[in-house]
Amino acid sequence: MPQTFTKLSAAQQLARQIQRQVEDGVWSTGSSLPTVRELADRFQVSRTTVQNAIRELSDRAIIKRRHRQSSIITAPSATPKTKCQVGCVVGLDPSIHIPLWWAQQIIHHAQMALAESGYLLTLFNYWNNKPDYARQVIDQMSGMRDSLAGMCVFSCDDVIEMVNHFEQIDMPWMSVNPMSLETHHNFVMADQISAGRLVGRCFAKLGYERVALIFDDVQNASPLEKMTGVYQGYLLEGKSTTGIEQVICRNMETNMGYSAMKKHLATHQPPQGIFATSDTLAVGAMRACQEIGLRVPEDLGVIGSTGLPSKDLHSDPPLTEMRQPVEGVGRQLALCLLEMIRGDVRRISGRRVPSQLILKESLAIPDSICRELGIEPVLEKPAARWQPAEQVSTA
Repeated sequence: MPQTFTKLSAAQQLARQIQRQVEDGVWSTGSSLPTVRELADRFQVSRTTVQNAIRELSDRAIIKRRHRQSSIITAPSATPKTKCQVGCVVGLDPSIHIPLWWAQQIIHHAQMALAESGYLLTLFNYWNNKPDYARQVIDQMSGMRDSLAGMCVFSCDDVIEMVNHFEQIDMPWMSVNPMSLETHHNFVMADQISAGRLVGRCFAKLGYERVALIFDDVQNASPLEKMTGVYQGYLLEGKSTTGIEQVICRNMETNMGYSAMKKHLATHQPPQGIFATSDTLAVGAMRACQEIGLRVPEDLGVIGSTGLPSKDLHSDPPLTEMRQPVEGVGRQLALCLLEMIRGDVRRISGRRVPSQLILKESLAIPDSICRELGIEPVLEKPAARWQPAEQVSTA
C-alpha cells in the first residue's frame, strides 16, 4: 500500500516559501517583512493565510512579531548546520504502556515540523527487559553526538537515566507528558485539566449524579489531571461530587475496562455517565453496563479520551471522545525543541495543547447545553498515515 502524507496547509506552504527567501538572503536579519497586504498581493493568497504563516514563522523563531508594526527577521541567513538531526527515544516493549497509534501520530507530526526547518528525526529504539537498555541508547546516541542537536522522549520511568544523561552533557531535550507530577518544564502534553473540566461540566448539566471515572494509572500526570478536571467541572456547576466513583485499571486494554466495570457494578449502583482515560477502557466498561440492560445513550452516557480511528475501535454505539491533539502535541514538541536549540537554552515552560470533544452516539447532549459550553460538532477526517523515521535500534 502506498504511503500517504499530511498535506501542508496554505499557511504552512507560505511560511516555507518565506523561510526559504530569508535563507537565500532576500530579507536579511533585522530587516522588516512587507506588510500583510503586500505579502498577500505578492504571493496571491488571502490576508488570513499570511497572518497564519507569520504566526508559524514566529513559532519557529524565524521572525519576531511586533504589535501594529511589520514583523522583523530574527533568523540569520542560511549557514551549514553541523547538527541537523533530532533523536526520539521509543520503547518497543508492550509493557511500557505507550499506545502505539498515539505515539506514532505524535512522532509523525513532530517529524513533519522538524523537516520544515531542515532537521531529520532519528528513532532510538530499546527493549526495557534487556540489561543496561538505557546505557545502550546512550552509547548509540554518543556515537552520533556530532549530528544530534536535541532529543525527545515519551515520559516513563524507563527513560529517567537517559534524561539525566541529556542533562549531564548539556543536550536540549523535551518529553511528551512531564517526567513527574512535580515537573513544570521541558514537556508538551494535551490540556487534560481543561478536557476533564469540560466533561465534568457536561455531565453535571445533564444531571448525572452517579459517574464512573475509569483510569489506568493515577500516578501519571495525564489521567490524574483528567480526573481533577472532572471534579472541578462539577464544582463549577455547583453540583456535588459525592457520586463520582473511581475505577482503577492495571492497563488500557478493552478487557480490563470490561472486568473492572463488572466488578464495580457488583457493589455499586450503575452509573449514569462514564469517562475513561482511553477509548478502549471506555468501550470495555460500556459493554459491561450493556450486559446488565443499560441502554447507551438513553440510560448511560460514555466518553473516551484517545481518539482512535473508528476502524480500530469496534464500539457500538460509536464512542464520543475527548480526542487527544496528537497533531498539536507532535508539532509543539518539535517547535519547543527547535526554540531551545536556536536559543541555546535548556529549560522551557511546559506547553499544553487543547483537546476536542468529538460528539458521537454514546452521549446525547442537547443543543442548548452544547451552545452553553461552547461545544461545536467536529467533522471526522481520516488520520494521517505515519511515515517511519530513520531508526537506530539497540535491540
